Amino acid sequence: MDMGGRRTGRRAGAVGAAALLWSVGFGTGVAPAAPDSLCVAAEGRVQVQRGTATCSATGPGSFARARGEHSAAVARGRDTRAVVTGDGSAATATGGRGNRASVVGDRSEAAAVRGRLNRAVVRGDDSRATARDGDHNRARAVGDATFAVAGDGHRNRAVAAGGGIHRAEATGGNRNVALAEGRNSTALAGDGNRNRATVGGGFDNYASARSGHRNLATVDGNRSGAFAERGHRNVASVVGRNLNNAFARDGNRNTAQIFGNDGNWAEAGDGHRNTAIIRGDGLRAVATGDRVTVEVP
Repeated sequence: MDMGGRRTGRRAGAVGAAALLWSVGFGTGVAPAAPDSLCVAAEGRVQVQRGTATCSATGPGSFARARGEHSAAVARGRDTRAVVTGDGSAATATGGRGNRASVVGDRSEAAAVRGRLNRAVVRGDDSRATARDGDHNRARAVGDATFAVAGDGHRNRAVAAGGGIHRAEATGGNRNVALAEGRNSTALAGDGNRNRATVGGGFDNYASARSGHRNLATVDGNRSGAFAERGHRNVASVVGRNLNNAFARDGNRNTAQIFGNDGNWAEAGDGHRNTAIIRGDGLRAVATGDRVTVEVP
């Protein structure tokens, strides 16, 4: 056998393969894919940095990772963690111990700052979550154009979920909860302790439980509002659609409830233990003073 000829054939084949690779990847003007932008840092040292992503991590147990064009991650403090996946987004976990911020999406921001064990999470584009100024606060924004803030106290929780300009804020006290679902909706809970505001589904709704303790405001419908404010243990709830409004305020243990549609108005307040209940459409019930009950129809 001609061993020399066989080796010559193998060299020719290798050269041919290389030429083919050049013609496919380079000769046609198509450049190989560039590595994505990535930055990884831990405990004061940048371990990886390429492209336009930036990061920094300082403190024992700190970790920061940014993956995406023009994204940034900053972790500062003991056991802090900031992680970004997306373009033009930022995650910041600073000003305390054990704070964590996470983003998956483009042009979004998550910040867990000034406290301990705060959590801020974004899953969507053009969104923001902030957990701040206290301990064990939780802010979560899920969907595009959603905003969640929890803080100015301890163990507050804000969740904005869905699409189309949602806002949830639980601030100014302890253990407040704000949950906003549905399009173009807002839930506010705070300026006291253990207040809860919930918007469940629908669109263009507003729930506010503020300025007191253990107030409860809930909306399940469309274009409606519930307001439990300026007192303690007030309850305002709406189940229905089209411009319903329930107010329980300016006193304690007032209750305003609506079960119906089309412009109902229920108001209980200016005193204590008043109750206004509507079952129907386009009705009005007002209970003011002390221990007054009005039910319509």
